[in-house]
Amino acid sequence: MIVNTSSGGKTGTSETALNIANPSISIFKLANPTSLPAGGGSVTYYYIVNNTGNVPLSNLNVSDDNCSPVICSKTALAVNDLTMCTCTANISQNTTNIANVTAWYQQQKVNAIATATVDCRTCPTCQKLGISLTKTPNAINLTGGGNVVYYYNITNTGNVNLSITYIYDNKCSPVNCSTNNLAVNNSMICTCTATLTQTTMNTAFVLANYSTMNTGAIANATVNVIPPSNISISLSKTASSYTLPAGGGNVTYYYVVKNTGNVPLTNIVLNDDKLGTITCHETQLAAGANMTCTKTTTLTQVGNIVNTANVTANYLTTPIASAPATVTVYVGTVISTGSGRSCTTCVPQQYHGIPVGEITTTQQISTAIPDTTTPRSHCFKTECTTNTYQDGKLTVSITKNVSSAANIILTLPNGNNVNVHTNANGEICYQFGCGIYTTTIPKEVCGEEYSKTITSTYGKLYITPSDLTKAKVNETLTYFIKDDGGNAIKNANVNIILSDGNLVKASDYNGKVTFNVGEKEGSYTLTAQKDCYENDTLTITIGMPKLAITCGSQVNINETLCCYVKDQGGNNVEGANVKLTMPGGKEIQLISDANGKVCTNETQINGDVTAAASKKGYKDSDIATSKITTEEIICPKECKCGCEEGTATCKPCPECNIFGLPCWILLLLLLLIALLLFLLLRKKKIYADEESVNKAIKEGQLENISNKYSKIYVSKKVYDNIQGMGIKNKIKNKFEFADLNEKGKKYLKECGNEHVARAKQLEVDILTSNDETAKNAEENKVKVKKYEEI
Repeated sequence: MIVNTSSGGKTGTSETALNIANPSISIFKLANPTSLPAGGGSVTYYYIVNNTGNVPLSNLNVSDDNCSPVICSKTALAVNDLTMCTCTANISQNTTNIANVTAWYQQQKVNAIATATVDCRTCPTCQKLGISLTKTPNAINLTGGGNVVYYYNITNTGNVNLSITYIYDNKCSPVNCSTNNLAVNNSMICTCTATLTQTTMNTAFVLANYSTMNTGAIANATVNVIPPSNISISLSKTASSYTLPAGGGNVTYYYVVKNTGNVPLTNIVLNDDKLGTITCHETQLAAGANMTCTKTTTLTQVGNIVNTANVTANYLTTPIASAPATVTVYVGTVISTGSGRSCTTCVPQQYHGIPVGEITTTQQISTAIPDTTTPRSHCFKTECTTNTYQDGKLTVSITKNVSSAANIILTLPNGNNVNVHTNANGEICYQFGCGIYTTTIPKEVCGEEYSKTITSTYGKLYITPSDLTKAKVNETLTYFIKDDGGNAIKNANVNIILSDGNLVKASDYNGKVTFNVGEKEGSYTLTAQKDCYENDTLTITIGMPKLAITCGSQVNINETLCCYVKDQGGNNVEGANVKLTMPGGKEIQLISDANGKVCTNETQINGDVTAAASKKGYKDSDIATSKITTEEIICPKECKCGCEEGTATCKPCPECNIFGLPCWILLLLLLLIALLLFLLLRKKKIYADEESVNKAIKEGQLENISNKYSKIYVSKKVYDNIQGMGIKNKIKNKFEFADLNEKGKKYLKECGNEHVARAKQLEVDILTSNDETAKNAEENKVKVKKYEEI
């Protein structure tokens, strides 16, 4: 709390509480569909805009560089509120467009960006995505607050099965659903429980996808929290000084009156048993409001002067009174020290039987103010310790809270100073934003000046994986921005300084940033930034690997000449341009295959051949040589182990005697071992339930599963779905649908699970990701292969 105090010529003070505003906004964008046939078509973009700050936003505007107009249901957002906007455009080519949202808090502008890509090549036909969301709380009105359960009814209104990829509620987490899959025309209920202390309107958003297409829906709900009547008032009292010298002096009493209830109070009257009725600048207080009243008087009587105050008020016709508040002020006397001097500020001797001597006091501040904190409202306790010494010996040490309404100076990150008053518990309370604050407690509060610096931050950002520091030219890299706890940070600004230019990216909901490093060698820096976080920087080296090409040392005329292209790591390089310069100067241009291989039969002229390889993103290879010979070298038949390369000289045959056994016996043993391995490792047949297949499709594991089995049995529904997908025929051919015959129907009655019944009918194992299905299968003596083990 920032407190500005003014007297205006009246008795008492007035206080105004201010909060540090931290406006912020985010935007999430998706396209439906994300792929179109050649020639393009119509695309609808959905924009989810969320107020992520702590103040309301107005004049909301969303624009798109390739779509107009963007239509939003709201132009103002409360804190944590969100809205969905839409825009439809005709796309005729591959398009990546950028959406920008702006909004205002008073004179401060905030903005955020999001992107989406549509590929104009292929798309599914006759497929319509649709989803609806309704949100209902189990109670619309709560007296005094409490728990409320929200029910989210999600319905698939399209004509294809959907996978739920994201469900979000801006005031409740987590949202629990029984499944992520939703068939056509089916519905499911998700739930979330929240504890409410005030009337709350929250918004939910659901996102689903089919193949490369997405759809979403949004819904709101409001729960009214009706507060019970709480009539109460409090009073705290402090003094400007608790010790006066001999002869007395002036002292000012401070009375902090606070309405601690939830209803307004009137007819406020403050009384002091020594000073009578105290005049305050207000006679009524709203719920939660407070005021400070003062009274100055002169004290001369020696000893402890105790006075007590109380305050009364009314809510309508109901009277209310505070607990009494008492303050003691000591007035000293002149005491001879026996050395020709006197003490005029002496306090009563604490130990009986010891003569009164020269007494001194010291004061010291102690606080709970930390070095670092997070941006939100904090209260830090502040105490004052008074030490009393007699003739240099500590006799009394008293620690008390700093007096209420003490004036504390807080220096903000922008350099401005504000006054903060301590509360009745001696606490310094303030709504901290981001940056470095300095708290200064003046000397008059506790005998010494105290200063402490606080850094308000959410911690440090981290770019992960931090060991990804090398890349090839034209390589696409993906990084994730996280906080100290490993949580994803969305909307972090990521500045990428490349060798051939700069990029600015914003991390998505998963903290992900993806970009291409470009075509130049060198190094670049990646810097992650976000308000209230410490930056993180990663330096990456971009290298260009060199190609290597090798060819046969020589071939005979009219034989095939082959060369091989590899990288520095010995990996085959596909798509390399290979130039062969043949005898006579003829040049042949070839492209390497998946094995890095190129071959030519144009070997009709003898002579030297040179070969060179090049490819974008690689350094050119050195020159390789080969030779075409005029004479055909025939290896004699009697050379049982072949000839030396390029000659008719027989190669010596190695002696075949291992461990004292002839080689034919060892060869026979190896064949037997190979046969056993084949029998052990040969691919099996299996039945896969619908849930495991859908999960494999979603995670891109369908081909991996098909490679592990010679035949995969599925239901007719799953079979038709796979046959309609744009995947390789060799994958489709691995799947076969299995209907229940009479035996299978009998098994179905016994086990109650159609997938287990089919597997038992086929006498094969079952592949599943469902624990209930796995348990059922084991109970019916069907072997289970869990999806997670594939």
